[in-house]
Amino acid sequence: MVKEMVEYEKPNGEVRIVNIVRLLITNPDPGASPLLLVMLNDITEQRQDQLALMKVQEADKMKNAFIANMSHEIRTPLNAIVGFAHLVTETTNASEQREYFSIINKNCDLLLKLINDILDLSKIESGRLNYNVSEVELRDICQEAYVVQSLKMTSDVALLYNSVAMPSVRLWIDPHRVEQVLLNLLSNAIKFTSKGFISLFYEVEDMFVRVSVMDTGIGISEEKLESVFERFVKLDDFYQGAGLGLPICKMIVEQLGGEIGVRSELGKGSTFWFTLPLVVTDKAVVEKDDPSVLSECQLY
Repeated sequence: MVKEMVEYEKPNGEVRIVNIVRLLITNPDPGASPLLLVMLNDITEQRQDQLALMKVQEADKMKNAFIANMSHEIRTPLNAIVGFAHLVTETTNASEQREYFSIINKNCDLLLKLINDILDLSKIESGRLNYNVSEVELRDICQEAYVVQSLKMTSDVALLYNSVAMPSVRLWIDPHRVEQVLLNLLSNAIKFTSKGFISLFYEVEDMFVRVSVMDTGIGISEEKLESVFERFVKLDDFYQGAGLGLPICKMIVEQLGGEIGVRSELGKGSTFWFTLPLVVTDKAVVEKDDPSVLSECQLY
């Protein structure tokens, strides 16, 4: 007996799912070949119900995993805030108090970022994330992100961005969301780079612009490269983070009409990149005043 499930398309375009059972039975005529019995059972509705149930179960599993992960991620900075706030009241040493307040501020920032990530994720998935589109200069967006993240740099790591060498690219897009993606990628690069440099640059390619953040950090293993943009995946368990930043970046970039990706090798740094479409109208223009400008972008 042979069983199989097949899909077939009816003349009207409707797709049906059928269970087919093939069975050889003895022929009542002496000496005759066995007979092939074929039974067909349309299970389209049954299969659709099964798939719907599987989706509900998977969604429930993801919800439980989300709650478990978020409970842990929220509890960690909260414990630090409560613990060090208590220590502040136990000492009158000004130096110790400054150190404790610094730790409290750091964990407050972590908690705020986590809450913002959760809210953004919820809005994106429900289609409620607002995009305020306007004509903007990409060079200026990159400059703003560069200035913000420059304040977080240590003396062992250089943050590089040469706005003069970048071509003028005017886009019709939401500058806040583009900067959000940039800040996230730069923040990750800073977190995982202890020495060397981090470089921010972009290049015009055909009908899109490719923005890249290159670092000389710890890199990413080949096994994690495939899942780096999935929820709760941490590049390194030693570092703090909920694993939501990159999935949010991916969803934002895709909703802006672009793509996002990464090139990396463990111990040899990473390059995260994303593309934004160039709409050839009076609202999105690429200016190439100097032919050497694009070649200068390659210096990083």
